Amino acid sequence: MLRLDSQCLTPRARRKAVYAGGTNKSHGVGSKSLEELADWKLKATRVSELTLQAGREMQQEQTARVEAFHQQQSQRPLTMARASSPEAPDNAPQVGVVEMDGGRIRTRDENGPRGVTHPHWREFQAGCVVRLQSQASEEDPRREVPRLFLNRPQVQKMVSQLHRQRGASPDDETDNEILNESIGELLAGEKLVENAVDSAANATASADTQGKSQYARTHPVRLMRTCVATLAGADACGRTLAAEAAQRGLDQAARKAFVGDGQACNWSVWQRYFKQQGYIPVVDFIHLLSYVYTLAMAVGRTADEGWQLHTQWVTALWTGRAAEVLASWQALAEQFDIPPDQALPDHDPRRPIQRGLTYLTNNLERVDYPRYRRLGLPVTSTLMESLVKEFNLRVKGTEKFWNDPQGAEAILTVRAALLSEDDRFNAFFAKRPGCRYRRRQTLHREQQLQAQHATAP
Repeated sequence: MLRLDSQCLTPRARRKAVYAGGTNKSHGVGSKSLEELADWKLKATRVSELTLQAGREMQQEQTARVEAFHQQQSQRPLTMARASSPEAPDNAPQVGVVEMDGGRIRTRDENGPRGVTHPHWREFQAGCVVRLQSQASEEDPRREVPRLFLNRPQVQKMVSQLHRQRGASPDDETDNEILNESIGELLAGEKLVENAVDSAANATASADTQGKSQYARTHPVRLMRTCVATLAGADACGRTLAAEAAQRGLDQAARKAFVGDGQACNWSVWQRYFKQQGYIPVVDFIHLLSYVYTLAMAVGRTADEGWQLHTQWVTALWTGRAAEVLASWQALAEQFDIPPDQALPDHDPRRPIQRGLTYLTNNLERVDYPRYRRLGLPVTSTLMESLVKEFNLRVKGTEKFWNDPQGAEAILTVRAALLSEDDRFNAFFAKRPGCRYRRRQTLHREQQLQAQHATAP
C-alpha cells in the first residue's frame, strides 16, 4: 500500500523532495537533482512548497517540545539543578559543549506582491550542542602557543575576516562571498599542517612509549552534533539550546562548557540557562586574538614593533597571564588619556585601545585557557563558525531572498535538522501523519467514530 497523503505523496517521496530543497544551493538545483538522481520531474516551486511546509511543521514541533520542557523545569525549586530529559541517552558524554553565534539572511516582505518587496537583512541566531571526547589532565597538554596564532600572514587574514563580519555593510554585494567564508575554513589548512606534523612526530617516536604519549592528540574529538537556528533572537535560541542540551544528556556530562565570543547576549544566555548547570564559560580565543592584534598594531610605532607586542600579549593570554595583559592595557589607556566612561569615535586612533581594554575587562573571568585545556575543553568556537558556514551555503547567495519571517524561519529549521547528526530529519518523516509506518485507515475510522458520537442524540 502506497499510503499517499493528502498531496498524493508517499512519505519517502516527500522526504526526498525536502532533502533536495534543504541540501542543494537552491530549489531549482534541488529540482534538477531529483530529476537526475531519482528520475522524478518535480518543479522548483513544488520543491519550495514542500520544503517550507516541512520547515513550518518542524518548527511547530520544536516549539511545543521546548515549551513543555521549560514548563516542567519551572515547577522545580530554584536551587535544584535542571532535571534531565526523558529522551536523554543513558550514556552521559565525557564532555558537553554548547556554542552560539549569529549570522545574516536576506529577506523580503512576506505579504508583498510578486517579486522582491522591501529587501532587507535579518540577523539569525544559531547554536550547536556537541558531545565530545577528550582526556582531562593535571598539566596543561598544550603550553606552547599554536603556530597559527604566531603566523603573521594568517593572523592578518583572520583579523581581516572578523573585521569584515563586524563592520561590513550588509548591502555590499561585492563582499558577499568573502563574508560567507568562515574562520573555521581559514583554520582548516593550518590544522591539517599541525596534524601532519604531530603524526610525523608520533610515527618517529613510535618505538618510544614515552615519546609517543608526548605527541598524543590533545584536541577534543567531536562525537555528535545537533543544532538549532532561529530569527527570534538570542534568548529564544538559548531557550531552545537549553532543552536540546538536556535532551542530548549534556547536563549530566562530567565536564561541560559554553563557548562564544564576547557579545553580551551570549553571556546573558549562559547566565539564564546554563550557569546553574555547571557549564564553564569560555570566550573564543580567536575573537580575543583579533582585539590583541588590532591594539598592538595601533600602539606599535612600526609594524614590526606592533607584531612583537602581539606575540608577547598572545603568549601571555594563552598561558593564563590575562591579568598582566590587562594591566598593560590599562597603563596604555592612562598614557593616551582614554576616557573610561565615554566611547571614542571609530576614526579616533585611540579607539582600538579602548575597545580591546573593554573587551578584556568584561571577559576577564572567561579567559583562563590553561584551565580549560587541562579539562579537555575547546578554547575556540570553530565548531560554531563552521556550522554558520554550512547554514550560509544554503540560505545566502546573490539575489536570494526569503519571506520574512515564515519562509526564513522554515528554511533555517529544515537546514538545522539536516545538519544535526541524530537522524532527526528522517525521524520527523517517520512520525509524520501519512507515513507508511502509521495505519491511516485505523486513524480514519477513529475520526469517523468520534464524529458519530459527537452528533448522536
